[in-house]
Amino acid sequence: CLCFPFVTPVLSAALAISVSIPKEVYEVARGDNVTIPCSFKTTVVLSQIKALSVHWARLGKHPEDPASKILDFYYPANELDINAKYEGRVGFLSKPEMGDVSIYLSKVTLEDNGFVECAVNIAKDKDGVNTHATNLLVLVAPSKPLCSVEGKAEYGQDIMLKCFSEEGSPPPIYKWTNYDVRNTLRPDPPKSKEENGMLTLVNVSSDTSGFFICTSSNKIRSASCNITLAVMPRE
Repeated sequence: CLCFPFVTPVLSAALAISVSIPKEVYEVARGDNVTIPCSFKTTVVLSQIKALSVHWARLGKHPEDPASKILDFYYPANELDINAKYEGRVGFLSKPEMGDVSIYLSKVTLEDNGFVECAVNIAKDKDGVNTHATNLLVLVAPSKPLCSVEGKAEYGQDIMLKCFSEEGSPPPIYKWTNYDVRNTLRPDPPKSKEENGMLTLVNVSSDTSGFFICTSSNKIRSASCNITLAVMPRE
């Protein structure tokens, strides 16, 4: 008979890296400091890692926009390359080669607002998911809004009241309220339309005259501006 030697199969463990950030959103007030946790797991024994690179970047607002570097780290050279915009404001909380690649970011600005990504590359561990992103939400109270009138406040005309805050994160929500000439709160005039801080008033008359207040608010606080509207007969 034909006899074949018994062959014992050798199963090689599939190497797979995983990178994780605990939360989807981290909130911080402008000017404060924030910690963004990030850690990685690998089948390579940490003490035996021969080459490691860590990359933190701020992602573009749109998928086609390029990411901008926050910092790059290379091990075992222990080389740290920080973007000039973040110089003196960013760093690691511990030794990255030990699995914790969390960073701190100090004196946060509105420009720091957006999605940031943590990426880890390890030699001999190519499979798995080596990146994770989170949203850094920088909180800024709305600036005092500017109120203005577009159009002529004359009988029968359509006019628009505008309200806009230059600053605010998250973006402010606008709400108009109005009072008649006797300073009594009243509903919006008939056929009026309010959208994104703009209040359209249709076929205005003397009854439209009054005191209009726009409130710009987000989760931090609110600010307001006002317009005294006096509708006059056409010239």
